[in-house]
Amino acid sequence: MKSRWPALLILAAVTTLVAQTALSADSSPLARAAGGAISQADVDARSATRRAAETAAYQVEAHRLEVQHARALRAITTEELEHAIDERVTDREAAELGITRDALLGRVAHPEPDAIQMHAFYDARKDQIGAPYEVVQPAIHDHLASEAHGQALHEFYVGLRKKHGAELLLEPARDAIPGSGPARGPAGAAVTVVEFADFQCPYCVNIAPTLSRLLADHPSHVRLEFRQLPLTTLHAEAERAAEASVCADEQQHFWEFHDAVFATQGRFDAGTLIESATKVGVDIKAFRECLTSGRPEKVIKRDTQAADELAIAGTPAIFVNGRFLAGAVSYEQLSAVIQDELHRRGIAVAVSASAAR
Repeated sequence: MKSRWPALLILAAVTTLVAQTALSADSSPLARAAGGAISQADVDARSATRRAAETAAYQVEAHRLEVQHARALRAITTEELEHAIDERVTDREAAELGITRDALLGRVAHPEPDAIQMHAFYDARKDQIGAPYEVVQPAIHDHLASEAHGQALHEFYVGLRKKHGAELLLEPARDAIPGSGPARGPAGAAVTVVEFADFQCPYCVNIAPTLSRLLADHPSHVRLEFRQLPLTTLHAEAERAAEASVCADEQQHFWEFHDAVFATQGRFDAGTLIESATKVGVDIKAFRECLTSGRPEKVIKRDTQAADELAIAGTPAIFVNGRFLAGAVSYEQLSAVIQDELHRRGIAVAVSASAAR
């Protein structure tokens, strides 16, 4: 991870300081009122707090943009490298078969989704879709067909890479994740998945079963750690739920409480949170004391500061051994990164019944 104060920020700060010094050195008044002059020094003295706040906000935003820009450039490099590899192995295979690249790619399967798959997709998202199944059925069909073909194409390229000895040598970009948090999975796991999440975020709710499934598929090799990131400008009750979860964690009931809160389907009032805590065996007297102690705020501040360092703009934000994945990524995407990390460490893992679904 680069320094929070990169050369760009230092240069900007020096430039600003030089400009302010020049203004302050100019003794010409900026205004006159009631028979007296108002100088730059007068304005500087009046606005010191506001200027400091503006500079701090600028530095955070500049840092965020720098990190995101570096990630974007790295992603472009990786994607183009992947495309170049796939083009070369496809051309080699086509030449061996005596056909064109397009003809070879035309042999890749185009699986058609059936009615059961389409209805299942709709039923899982009908509240967000907000339209009758009959209206959106063609769009669902095209989406699922595209996904299935994409998966078939991915498997095709994986097979060709293996056959023709292709290897990606570029090391993935990794961030150092500061701090620690509640965890599931073995402490010595080869792969650590860190999730920054907001209890009121619907995408965090949706990805929770995916993360649980990955843990079930890799009980000996994957560990999941949680970090608090309530997005208070979007979710008014997220911080209350985060504070309650910290208090549940003090009694070693974080994950039970985490699952219970997600199961309440968006109810974050104090009564519901206490009810959830009671159900999972939390001592309510100690729980209430914790909520008023100020300790949860310190934990949340620590995690949100870590999120700022990592330039996280939304939730869920997932890091797999430091490799950043934004948003509610799919099981297949996460599983592929985990498998790659295990492969890099020389760990061969059989596909479980869950992963084969």
